Amino acid sequence: MQNKTTWFFFILIITTLSLSLLAGNATAEAFENIDEKDARSIYVLRELEKSFTFRNEALDITYINITTDLNVGNVEAIVECLKSTSSMVSTPPEGTVYKNINIWVGDSKLQHRLVSSEVGFRVNRTWLEDNEVSEQSVKLSIYHSGNWDILPTEKTYEDAEYVYYEANTSNEIRTHFAIVEYIENEPVSSDVGDDSVAEDGMDSDPLNDGSDMASEGNENTDRSGAEEADLSDLNMLTFAIPILMVLVVLYSSYYGTTKEENIGSVGNGWGIQNDKQVGEDNASEKIADRNAAKDISGKDAKNEPHDKGK
Repeated sequence: MQNKTTWFFFILIITTLSLSLLAGNATAEAFENIDEKDARSIYVLRELEKSFTFRNEALDITYINITTDLNVGNVEAIVECLKSTSSMVSTPPEGTVYKNINIWVGDSKLQHRLVSSEVGFRVNRTWLEDNEVSEQSVKLSIYHSGNWDILPTEKTYEDAEYVYYEANTSNEIRTHFAIVEYIENEPVSSDVGDDSVAEDGMDSDPLNDGSDMASEGNENTDRSGAEEADLSDLNMLTFAIPILMVLVVLYSSYYGTTKEENIGSVGNGWGIQNDKQVGEDNASEKIADRNAAKDISGKDAKNEPHDKGK
């Protein structure tokens, strides 16, 4: 019996440790969409740049650099190379895609402590040649607030097999990325006459167009943030109202029960006091009756001899 108990606890401990290790590297990405995966862990100190270095040949992410304004301790970085667009993304990135990648560094609190963050990656020369992609057009794209945005990316060096790049992620290191060929939209040719522009209904001031689009984008972002805040408040209220109702019911039940007990105890006290008073009154009446009877019998005894003498 003792051996069975020992084995039971041993298996329980092993199972718990295994689940903890799996949970530490688990992400929300669909398992079947993950091609390669790697994780690194380092101790992060305040205002010291720390680098997560990846040597997995299939990842094409070579390093992740971060600097924080606080000692945050041990931080884990997970990189997932995907077979296609992330299962958590509704739209694919624009342009010719070299790799779809997920990067998860630390937890959500770490982002508020970041001072800087960069991602180093590489692109195979064979892919560049086969797809007729120039080295200068390779960029790192990031999925943020429902849209794909191009990050500032620059070429760092190259060798016979790869071209290496570094991108500033603007302190976003827990989201979806893609290495893509990015081609900027070509401006309208200055040779086109004013009449042709007017006939096509084009605005003669492209700078205003850009500012209007930026304003619309900011408005959409603000609106989205406000909607998310309202939704968060609504969810909090939805969660808090049932709890408050239960507390009110419990308090009402407790208060009602306590009140009934107090009324019962007061009533019993009055009943006992009334019974005692009635008993005392009855005893007084009985004593008075006995005294009256004695007086009457005494008077009769005094009157009897006088009647006989007459």
